[in-house]
Amino acid sequence: MPWLEARFLGREKRFTVHAELPDGTRVLAHTNNTGRMTGCVREGGRCWLSRADNPRRKLPYTLEVAESPTGVLVGVNTATPGRLVTEALAADLWPELTGRRVVRREVRYPEALAAGSRADLLLDGPCWVEIKNVTWTRDGVACFPDAPTARGRKHLRDLMACVASGQDAALIFCVQRSDACSVAPAQDIDPEYADLLAQAVETGVMVLALRAEVGVSAVRAGRPLPVVTGGLPCSE
Repeated sequence: MPWLEARFLGREKRFTVHAELPDGTRVLAHTNNTGRMTGCVREGGRCWLSRADNPRRKLPYTLEVAESPTGVLVGVNTATPGRLVTEALAADLWPELTGRRVVRREVRYPEALAAGSRADLLLDGPCWVEIKNVTWTRDGVACFPDAPTARGRKHLRDLMACVASGQDAALIFCVQRSDACSVAPAQDIDPEYADLLAQAVETGVMVLALRAEVGVSAVRAGRPLPVVTGGLPCSE
């Protein structure tokens, strides 16, 4: 079913947004994006909603894409990056992972490596993969995180533990907007995360990035982006 264009009115708590359809009907829509969505949405700006087929869902609409204050389309559904990365892997977009295929999704790490944690993807090899959704840019650089993230720091430690055990591990940033030409840690937001990311690279964790093609009816895998540690702008 095609997505519906609406006007973003505001956010209520963590999982609900208010929107207005073109006919003036005001609706509540679910958002699974619990982050700050810095630079993603603006009051009165356009957004696009999908509608679920399940009549028993409390909120039938889901926020998929929003128009940023600068007019860029941003994919804000955090369930989308898993699909995009899987598409990119199937197309062998990253030389580092050429030929690696998805074995399972949402897989528990071995207890000896990371008790109680799950990887987003397990590739053959094996290779453990964590995926991070990125929706914030500064001067052409996609920045992560947009708020301090203890969970993100734990994921980096999990990946380093995999490499220390002799297995492969990768962190993949999925950028759901078109105005980024590189990805970097937001040092000023979470300096510990930035330091851990540098350590992860040094220990052998593959750190990769993908830029999505975001439209008003779909979000598709685009092309790889470079990952830098200093957050420096780059040119196309």
